[in-house]
Amino acid sequence: MGASLVVHDLAWSFAPGNIPFIRIPRVEVPEKSVVVLTGPSGAGKSTLLFLLAGMEHLHSGSVTWGKNDLATMTNDARDAWRRDNVGIVFQDFQLIPSLSALKNVLLPLTFSHFIIPPETRIRAEALLSHLGVPRIHALAGSLSRGEMQRVSIARALMKNPSIILADEPTASLDAGNEDTVSTLLLTAARENGATLVISSHQKKVKDDADYILDISHGQMVSFNERKGGTT
Repeated sequence: MGASLVVHDLAWSFAPGNIPFIRIPRVEVPEKSVVVLTGPSGAGKSTLLFLLAGMEHLHSGSVTWGKNDLATMTNDARDAWRRDNVGIVFQDFQLIPSLSALKNVLLPLTFSHFIIPPETRIRAEALLSHLGVPRIHALAGSLSRGEMQRVSIARALMKNPSIILADEPTASLDAGNEDTVSTLLLTAARENGATLVISSHQKKVKDDADYILDISHGQMVSFNERKGGTT
């Protein structure tokens, strides 16, 4: 179900013509892998995740998921590919404050379903419960930051995506919930055969990785396969 990833001569700058800030010469990852992005704050990890999601345009090079080269796709095709294949958890949550937690989780599905099936609603409720969000009908704007992050994670997992991209998904959580959420993401990726790319400093996450990509100031420092990763 997962998708292989090949990054080749990726370059991205803050403005066309500027010296590239992000440079990734070559990364190859087989499908169903867990890749952990590491590096200091401001290293470019979030920007790289946006590039991998096709939400930022490459200035040169390529990002290819399976047979899908994001650099050559039209905007509409890239948006459709992302909607059908990618679950995203970013630091700013991207929730609608005036909708309930449950409706935020179900919202992306309304783009392809006029009516949400009862079993889909039940799955959403179960995900929220498992992630520790008991107030599923509370407005997202009334939730704590930790609860908002858990809602955004449930939304990302709803369609059993083949690709999961997560940017410091546990940054707003306490230690107990941090372990719960990271375990859920890793388990979901492994059980569903998804490819997971996650920015994290958690030892637990790095210990379970198949690959670790370390970047600093936008430049790839190292890319290593971990023999200890779960397969």
